[in-house]
Amino acid sequence: MKLVFSDLKEKVVERIIQTYQSKLIFLSNDLTKKIEGKDIPKLDEIERDNQLLRFKVLLLNTLMDLLTFIEKHFSKYFAASEIIPSAYFYNSKAFVSQQIEDFQQVCNSKNIDKSFVTVLMMPLENFLIAPKGTTFKELIYCKSYLREIKNTLNTEVSGIKMERELILSLIYINFNTYPFYNYVAKKITVHYQSKPTIQKQLGCLQLFKKLLNQCQVKPDFEYIPRAESIKDQLIKWITEEIEYFTKQKQIEIHFDFNDNNADRQISKSDKIHCELSVAQLAYSMKLLVKSKLINASSTEDLLDFITKNFSTVNQKQISKASLKNKFYMAENSTIEHVQEVMNDLISNAEVDKTKL
Repeated sequence: MKLVFSDLKEKVVERIIQTYQSKLIFLSNDLTKKIEGKDIPKLDEIERDNQLLRFKVLLLNTLMDLLTFIEKHFSKYFAASEIIPSAYFYNSKAFVSQQIEDFQQVCNSKNIDKSFVTVLMMPLENFLIAPKGTTFKELIYCKSYLREIKNTLNTEVSGIKMERELILSLIYINFNTYPFYNYVAKKITVHYQSKPTIQKQLGCLQLFKKLLNQCQVKPDFEYIPRAESIKDQLIKWITEEIEYFTKQKQIEIHFDFNDNNADRQISKSDKIHCELSVAQLAYSMKLLVKSKLINASSTEDLLDFITKNFSTVNQKQISKASLKNKFYMAENSTIEHVQEVMNDLISNAEVDKTKL
């Protein structure tokens, strides 16, 4: 501590810290060879009369603690390209293995999409199968990843909100892998394609681009070295989607709804205009029936009422057969969009409460 906060030049401090690091690694590896067996036993598993083995394990643990301390607090001077000592490597694997089991249980209790959990567990599972010779850089990323995910999972939110928080955490620690990029891109695609008009789809894409631009990314930190950051990858993809719409559909991007002729025509209609798609409207009505907010004499009567009295941007005349099919069989993307609408309703209600 005195060394780091001394008046010595940075390069001198760095050289001394890295010397300590290399000596600790050498001592750890040498001591590990003197302990019989591949796995390092725990102190409470060693018999009391086996004092020599107890001393070796205690000394090894002390060396590991000191190495961890330097790695954590003096990462600026730490040689991340150094290979992890074998004892430290196996202990880290055991710790990560336990964390995977804990995380999977928490993810199940938080109702997180299983396909996203698979993506979430990928760097941890990859570390478990990593060969001997793994560097500190890979271990440091794995530890930071564990810490970030653990902090996010320990919050009160669940479901879609928890998934959003986890996605933001992975962007922050620059989890720049194709499976994660692909998952987020698909989520954004489903979300913007659920919008009823091209203008609203473009508005949705612009909003996602804005949110991504505002995302914080940990400096000089990445899962795949020298690869483009996940934030930049997603922004580039959204920009390409927007350019596709503007060029192929030949429309002007604007958000002045007063000039929208289609909206004006619908406003003159006797029907109730709904901003949801037919599938989303059907599922919303189904929820209202299930929660007993609506008491319909029969499902057929309810469907008749909806087709006669409701319209959407894409469907001025709703087909009863189509509505009925979507009423009984809702897709996950439809359910997620309706959940978001319900969350907006709750947020608006909370705002109204504060005004009272």
